[in-house]
Amino acid sequence: MPLSLVARRRLTCAAALAGVIALGIVSRVAPVGWFCCDKSLGDVLYAMAAYFGLAVLLPRVSIGVIAASGACACLAVEFLQLSEVNADLLKVPVLRWFLGTTFLWHDIVCYLLGVAVASGIDRLVLRRPLR
Repeated sequence: MPLSLVARRRLTCAAALAGVIALGIVSRVAPVGWFCCDKSLGDVLYAMAAYFGLAVLLPRVSIGVIAASGACACLAVEFLQLSEVNADLLKVPVLRWFLGTTFLWHDIVCYLLGVAVASGIDRLVLRRPLR
């Protein structure tokens, strides 16, 4: 039996998410020594992962809504770093990967770029019309 359009969309976005996560891990484990490749690429990929994660969960939602939601989620995490709540949450070591430790405006630019790249890939490569 062929996959429904929703199931196919979930699978393609899940594959994109897996690829982005793999690239993100490689960017952290095997740094090349260039700031733009080591730090910035990881931040861009973080935002792309947020986008594709939301696309897996919400396959019928428009690209614009997913992009706005992904950007808002990334910005919320970044601005959370300015609060005392973040310091308390970071006592759980695994949360350091997801929440970060230091607020940087540079990260916000990277997050917006990552969501833009992910939504562009979604629009041009992954998106099929859903009925």
